[in-house]
Amino acid sequence: MVLTKRGKPYVRIVREVDIPGDMFGCDRDVLQIVGDIDEPLWSENDFDMAARPHQILG
Repeated sequence: MVLTKRGKPYVRIVREVDIPGDMFGCDRDVLQIVGDIDEPLWSENDFDMAARPHQILG
């Protein structure tokens, strides 16, 4: 439902969404974990190139 003031939208009334009581598992349909979370994101060589690009590229 939209309430108007002088013909322009002023307030929107929406239905309340049920909020889960427990946060554990509340995003199970939204998020997906892909890959191994124990391994580093960058290899040591990738990290060196990102940290010192002027030395690598010249």
